[in-house]
Amino acid sequence: MARYVGGPCNGRDAGPALYTSAYCGGVKYTLAEDGNYHALLGPDSSLGIKATLRAWRSLTYAWGPGTHTSIQRIARATTRMRKATR
Repeated sequence: MARYVGGPCNGRDAGPALYTSAYCGGVKYTLAEDGNYHALLGPDSSLGIKATLRAWRSLTYAWGPGTHTSIQRIARATTRMRKATR
């Protein structure tokens, strides 16, 4: 039986090691030579909300200055369509 090592699921039983990778607690684990799943992130590391928002902003501005506005318009239009089709 494989176990999760590191990350949010440290020490939990992962069941039989059937796959080369697994997800637990939002973290990707990979199967190591010892037969356990090891977290790709360290036990105390995470992006955090500020870093995630900064990365999203950088990505949208990389596509073009009007991308963020377009994404917001699409989201609002999708919401209106969902409400209209209920």
